[in-house]
Amino acid sequence: MNGCRIVIFSIVQLAVVVVADDPPGHMQHIGSHMPPMPIEERDDFPNPIEFYDKYIAPAKPVVFKGVAKKFPNFNNLRNDSYLRELYGDATFSIEPLKEEVIIKQPIPMKMSEFLSVYEKEDVYIMELIDEIPFADEVFVPKPLLCESFFKLLNMVAMWFSSGGSNSLLHNDSVENLNCLYDGRKDLLLIDPKYEDSLSLLHVLPNEISNISSLDVEKVDMYKYGNLSTIPWYGATIEAGDCFYMPIRWFHQLKGLKGRNFAINFWFDPVNHQTFHKDCINTFFPEYETLPHYRKNPAMSLEK
Repeated sequence: MNGCRIVIFSIVQLAVVVVADDPPGHMQHIGSHMPPMPIEERDDFPNPIEFYDKYIAPAKPVVFKGVAKKFPNFNNLRNDSYLRELYGDATFSIEPLKEEVIIKQPIPMKMSEFLSVYEKEDVYIMELIDEIPFADEVFVPKPLLCESFFKLLNMVAMWFSSGGSNSLLHNDSVENLNCLYDGRKDLLLIDPKYEDSLSLLHVLPNEISNISSLDVEKVDMYKYGNLSTIPWYGATIEAGDCFYMPIRWFHQLKGLKGRNFAINFWFDPVNHQTFHKDCINTFFPEYETLPHYRKNPAMSLEK
C-alpha cells in the first residue's frame, strides 16, 4: 500500500511541476498572461473637436460610461416585443455565434423568426444599416456630429445575440465607436505598435480587417510565445456604455451570457486640416437620428 502511495504522490508531484513550468496564460483565455492596463473612462460625450484632439489624434481608446442611456430608444431596443411589433417582417443577416477565420455566407432571416430562436440556437445578427427600416432606430452620438465625420462614415452596423460570444483577435482599417444597449462584454485591446511581435494574423479578402487564427479561449503560449511579453488594455463594457477603439488597434470581445445588443459606427481616418475647418463654431446636440444626419449633416446642427 505504501508503495502505491509513493507512486501516486510522485505522479501528482510531476504533474504540478509540468504545469508550473508552462508559460503564463498557457491554454487560458487571451490576456491571462498578465493583468490589464486601464482604459480611460468618462461619463459624458465630448464634442467632435474634443473627441478628435483627445482620442482620435493620439489614438487613445476611451469608454463613455452610461451615455447611450440618453438615447430616446434605449429601452425600446432592450425589448423583444418592441422589435417584433415594428420589425418582425424585416429580413436581417444571421451568422453563427462561434466566429471563424473563414467567414461563412450570412443567412437571411426575418426578425420575428430570429427572436424565436436566438436564445436557443448558436446565431446572431450582424447587419449593416443602410436603407432598411431599422435606420430610424439609430442615434448618432455627439462625438460624430460634424460634417467631417459624416464624410468619413464608412458603415453603421447592428449586433444582436443571446451573448456568450467570443470574437477572434483582430484589427480594423477603420475607426470604431460602439454603443452597447444590452448585455456585458469584456474588452481586450492591444496597441498596434506590437503588430510585428504578434506575427499571427491572416488578411481577409476584403482587407478591412486582419484576423488572427489563434484560439482566444485556450492560447497556446508555446506556439504564440511573443504574446507573453505584450501588455494589453482591458475594460468591462456594460449596457449604456459606448467605447472608442482607434484604427489598427487589435481587439477581442468576450460577451457574457445573456441578451446582447449593440450599434457601432465605423469611419475612415480623419484629416486634421479639414476636420477643424468643418467642426469649429458649431453647436452639437447630444445625438441625432441617422436618417436626419444623412440628409443634413451640417445644416441641422447650426445654432
